[in-house]
Amino acid sequence: MKKQITFNVFAILIILPIVLELLVIGGIFNTSPATSLIELCFGEEQTEADFVEFLDVGQGDSTLIKSGNSVVLIDFGLEDDGAKIQKHLMRMGIKRIDLAIITHHHSDHIGGFSKVAEKIKIEKLVINNTTAEDGEAELFSEVIELAEKKNIKLILPKKDLKFKIGNANLNILGCDNLAEKENNRSIISMLNICGKSFLFTGDCDGDTEYRLAKSCNVKCDVLKMGHHGSGSSSDFQFLSLAQPEIAIASCGYDNLYNHPSEKSVERFKELGIQIYRTDLDKSIRFTFENGQNEYVISTGRGAA
Repeated sequence: MKKQITFNVFAILIILPIVLELLVIGGIFNTSPATSLIELCFGEEQTEADFVEFLDVGQGDSTLIKSGNSVVLIDFGLEDDGAKIQKHLMRMGIKRIDLAIITHHHSDHIGGFSKVAEKIKIEKLVINNTTAEDGEAELFSEVIELAEKKNIKLILPKKDLKFKIGNANLNILGCDNLAEKENNRSIISMLNICGKSFLFTGDCDGDTEYRLAKSCNVKCDVLKMGHHGSGSSSDFQFLSLAQPEIAIASCGYDNLYNHPSEKSVERFKELGIQIYRTDLDKSIRFTFENGQNEYVISTGRGAA
């Protein structure tokens, strides 16, 4: 009898998480198996360590930030990436995004918004209201309409706009509304979390980055490479001021644009900056345990 009971308990422990995971994927539950079990037993969610995760969304951009009980998402990838990002959030038990930022209106940054917003509550959205380029205007209109439908507070970017995110701070460093090219209208922001700084420059080119660097402090520990690692972004002048230890290229495997460019990769290597890239490393997560100012880097896990 004891053996039979032991076997039954063991079988339940093996099968139940699998069933719960299928329910998460099917949208019945909004939490991971582990979180669901905790909620069933104790009625509360498990608090996870602070982290910054550069999601693998192919030739697009999306970065997930969690500090305390607060969540930030910078960019949403392409349209097809939206469902992947939404499921990734649900698997982690994330039901609410406190702050979202769409750096600019190109489809590889804005496209997945609708799929995420349909299932995940978004409190605030920082987005530029400049006229979108041809081909992107429809996507921009859809985002604004859905934001109004979902009662998402829309916020225009401006220099020195600050947000408190759990134990972290996110500051808008700039946004050139008058730039001729959409890429150079990107919202540039700095995240300070557990004593480390992460700089996001969207798809800005090197000249725009450098002009910003002359007007404010861009020194950082981690830099998300401008424009997916394009050779025209993050030039020597800018990097001499930013001085990152690590650079992240968000790009698709064997993409048509050859991102990150060989010229860009050599530039970072010459300056001794360590490179991670989503086409090779998949999702890249910086985890801060117990609020410590040292991170642990893990790759390949939690890919959207």
